[in-house]
Amino acid sequence: MGRDQNILDDLKRYERLCLELADDSTMPEERAGLLVMANNYPAEITDRKFNDKTLTEKTT
Repeated sequence: MGRDQNILDDLKRYERLCLELADDSTMPEERAGLLVMANNYPAEITDRKFNDKTLTEKTT
């Protein structure tokens, strides 16, 4: 569980970093790209939590 939590924490950190960089960006294309990247992290977190829950339910 510890390793999984570290991965989730890292994904949240990367999301915040992308949002901060997007706020500081002066180029629209760069800002859009960073926002897209930031929006992908919550989906990855949800997917990992769902897969972990599914695996846990199947093994019990």
